[in-house]
Amino acid sequence: MTASPISVTEEISLIEVMKVLDTNNLSHLLVNDSKGNLSGIISKHDILERIKILNRESSGVEYSALSMNSIVAKDVMTDFVLSVNESDSVEYAVELLLQGKFHCLPVINGPKAVGIITPYDLLKGYYQENG
Repeated sequence: MTASPISVTEEISLIEVMKVLDTNNLSHLLVNDSKGNLSGIISKHDILERIKILNRESSGVEYSALSMNSIVAKDVMTDFVLSVNESDSVEYAVELLLQGKFHCLPVINGPKAVGIITPYDLLKGYYQENG
């Protein structure tokens, strides 16, 4: 698990979300509401899908850029997020990842995200245990 994952607020612009993803070399970002509680997750794939829609709806790069500044994380994020609790087993996390075909799972303690788990984390843990 990656503890204290980087997150953004629901009201951050899509342009800023892209900058955070690129600057930190991430594929996913957790999205928090105004109280700091987990409210969703946004991925590079989500953003690409929105860009495709914008490109179909517009005829110019300038219009698309202006539109992207007006779109916020809440507009693009997945808001029904399956997660695991800190106390859940690794096996349970693996089961959720495989069944849902997810690329990551937030790890929560109450309404707050305290980590994120990815297949990379699982492989790294397996390798450390089994060398």
